[in-house]
Amino acid sequence: MTAAAPGGGGADPRYAIPELARGVRALGGAGDPLAQACLAPLLAARRALVGETDPARQLALCDPDRLADAVRTGIAALATARVRGDGPDGSPAWRAEEARLEEGAEPLFRALDRLRIASRALAVALAGTPEGTPERMAAAVPAAWARWLEALPGAFRAAGEASAA
Repeated sequence: MTAAAPGGGGADPRYAIPELARGVRALGGAGDPLAQACLAPLLAARRALVGETDPARQLALCDPDRLADAVRTGIAALATARVRGDGPDGSPAWRAEEARLEEGAEPLFRALDRLRIASRALAVALAGTPEGTPERMAAAVPAAWARWLEALPGAFRAAGEASAA
């Protein structure tokens, strides 16, 4: 298989994703339940990324907005479980627990904001511009991808360190 141009689909070994969750404390399963709820969507994205070397597909699989929504869903479920059946109906006890959990996950939401910025820059590089030359695009995509890849592990670390203590 030959390497495809970035954004054009296909495999390109230059864009292989390294291990993202190495060193994340909560992976053993005994971590804080909030860390587990925060990690679940990121670990699902990591599983989907295995072997994926197309930067456009990688962006789609690690969409920070989708990941943030999934984390918020996990937080709501955890709040419901902790308030013992008093579901997300807006009760004061549930809202207080959800707020406490979201506060514990704030570093993750900040890391996802950084990932969002890098994702947008990579999407722009992949889309190119009408006046962009092939040479300019050949340099823009690897540089934007490298910045995106720098932001990605930070989300995993922040998720593993989430704590409602």
